[in-house]
Amino acid sequence: MDILRTEIIEIQKVRSSLIKWRIVIISALGATGLGIIKLPNSEITYNNIILLSCIPIVCIYVDLAYFNYSIIITGI
Repeated sequence: MDILRTEIIEIQKVRSSLIKWRIVIISALGATGLGIIKLPNSEITYNNIILLSCIPIVCIYVDLAYFNYSIIITGI
């Protein structure tokens, strides 16, 4: 029983880490895409649009990973 408890705690730590990384990655993509962080020799181009369009993809990926860990916890 103690092994299951420690496993659930470790999975919850991974889930909270996923949420932290989601915020960091979305902030970095948004700041770069909006031009707040200047890349060398960059103007508003299609690269910025591509960066901004990656935000929903990153959100979906992290949400699916978070959901996967939720299923693992439910299975335990």
